[in-house]
Amino acid sequence: MVKFFKKFLINFSLAVIGIIVAILILELLLRLMGAKPQTYLRKFSQYHPVLGWVKTPNIEGEFIKGTRKIHEKINSHGLRDIDYTYNKPDSTFRILIVGDSFTEGYDVEFEDLFTEALESMLNDSLRPTGYRFEVINAGTGGYSNDQEYLYYLHEGRKYSPDIVIMMMYATNDVYYNNQNHYGNYAKPLFTAENEKLILTNTPLPPPKTQESFKNIFRNMALYPFVTNIIFTKFPGFTQWLSEKGFISRSTMEHVSHRKKADTEGPAFPASFKVFNRNYDDEMNKAWLITEYLIRDLNDSARQNSARFVLFSIPDKFQIYSHIWESTQKAYRVNDSLWNPDQPELILKSFAAKYDFPALFLKDYIEDHQIKDYLYAGVHWNENGNRIVAGYIFRELLERKLISFGKEIQNRH
Repeated sequence: MVKFFKKFLINFSLAVIGIIVAILILELLLRLMGAKPQTYLRKFSQYHPVLGWVKTPNIEGEFIKGTRKIHEKINSHGLRDIDYTYNKPDSTFRILIVGDSFTEGYDVEFEDLFTEALESMLNDSLRPTGYRFEVINAGTGGYSNDQEYLYYLHEGRKYSPDIVIMMMYATNDVYYNNQNHYGNYAKPLFTAENEKLILTNTPLPPPKTQESFKNIFRNMALYPFVTNIIFTKFPGFTQWLSEKGFISRSTMEHVSHRKKADTEGPAFPASFKVFNRNYDDEMNKAWLITEYLIRDLNDSARQNSARFVLFSIPDKFQIYSHIWESTQKAYRVNDSLWNPDQPELILKSFAAKYDFPALFLKDYIEDHQIKDYLYAGVHWNENGNRIVAGYIFRELLERKLISFGKEIQNRH
C-alpha cells in the first residue's frame, strides 16, 4: 500500500509538473506571436463597502489594453493624479472632475489627460489673477453616475471644489445606474421613491473569492485566449462557471449575444437601449434614477458653494457616420429603432429643468467641424483629450463659470 501511494504521488507530481510546463510553453509561444496580457479593472482597485471599489492608494504599474501600454500611478488618496491636500490653499480655484474610465484616462499617459491639459490652460491664461488653478481627476474605471455621486458625498467635497464636473458616458451610465452589479462586483443601487433617491444595498458585499483565484491567471497572455475557447466551444461548462461565480453576468450577456448571433442574428448589449426611440419600463426607471442622481449632485454642489457642470461624453458611433452605420448593421437595427441623439436630448431637458450648465461634446465637434479622430479603442486618444480640455476651458470662461475677481470679469 505504501509503495502504491508513493508511486501514485510521483506520477501525480509528474503530471502536475507536465501541465505547468505545457502552460508555460503555451504562454511563451503566445507572447512570441505578439499576444499580451490584458489589464482588468481591478488591477489598481480595492473593495469599498459603499462604492463597490476604489483605486488602491500608492500603487503603480502598467495598464495594458490591446497594443497600448500605459503607466498608471495612484496617489495617496486613491486618485490618478498628484497629491492634493483636502484643505484648499489660499488663492486657489479648484475643479473636481468625477467620471469613469474616460476621466481616469485608460488609453493615455498621465501628462496627456484632459484634466492635466485643462489645468495648464487655466494657469497659463489666468495667471494675472493671482490665483492658482487645480483640476482634480477623480475618475474611476467602471463607475456609473451613482458611484460618482456617492464619491462626491464621501470624499470629493473634502477638497472644497469651486466647480464639480460630472463626465457622463450615457452609453453605459444610464443602464448601470439601475444595476446592482458591474461584472462580478457589487455596486450601489438607488431606487426612486416619491421623487427621492434611496440607497438600497449598503454595505456592499466584498468581491467573491473566485476573483482572487482568477487574478492569479489574469497576468498571462493565455488567459483571454483560453477563456475565449471556453466561451465559444463549451457552453455547458461556461454556464456552470457562471453559476459558481467565475463568470460575471455582463460576460454571460456578451456570450449569449454572440451565441444568438450564430443562430438568430445579433442582439445589442442591454446598455445600448439608451439609444432606443421608445423605452421599456426598465429604461424609463434607469433614466428616472439618472435624473435624480444628476439633480442631487447639482444640489449638493450648490450646498457646498460649488457650481455643478454636466459633460456628456458621446460614443464614437454617435460622432462618425460610418461607425454608426457599421454598428447598426452589426446589430441589425435602423433609424426607426435607434436615435443617436436620444441621450443628449434627454440630458438637455434635465439641464433646463434644474438650471445647470451642460456641455455636449457631440454638438461641439459637429458645430466646429472637427475632423480629427479622437478615440483609441473605446476611449479618447491624446488628441481627443486635448480637444476635450480646450472645449471645457472655453466654456468655463465664456459662461463665466470662473468668477472670483474683477480681472476675469473684465477680460471676458
